[in-house]
Amino acid sequence: MRFFFKQTGFTMMELIVVILLLSIIAAYAASRWSSGVTPSAQAQQLAADIRFTQSLAMTHNQTYVITFTPATTPDSYNIATQATPGTPLPSLVTGNTSTSFVSNTAFGVITINGVTTNQQIFFDDFGIPYAAYTSSTVNTPLSSVATIKITSGGSTRTISISPTTGFVTVT
Repeated sequence: MRFFFKQTGFTMMELIVVILLLSIIAAYAASRWSSGVTPSAQAQQLAADIRFTQSLAMTHNQTYVITFTPATTPDSYNIATQATPGTPLPSLVTGNTSTSFVSNTAFGVITINGVTTNQQIFFDDFGIPYAAYTSSTVNTPLSSVATIKITSGGSTRTISISPTTGFVTVT
């Protein structure tokens, strides 16, 4: 009398096909994931930092400034009090005193009050944005929407700061 046992398991060919399919999917996912930080993400982070600067000014009852340094590599910005503009505050996320963009992302045109040479935005204790600020009586409020363009790989995002309210939008 012969006994036949039913064999269970996968054949070598089935295992090879599954491993091949998983490799293709992993390669595709890795190429999409490693493309770096998008300009959209950078713009959202910068917009959040501008809102944070405004919030700091209102909660601490003093003027804060965000300074953009597009001439550096990579482009960066920092937040400081108006009283000590040369002493930037450390980032809550990284602890660094300035936030740099990834190497392939850069500031485009920064326009504040229609001028592209001004690289600072001040917020007073009411959260009102200014293009220049020396004291509560000597200052230059934003006269038009301030815009900051962030570009990378042909993609551009624009951050707008409304005069009077300081409302920040990303488009």
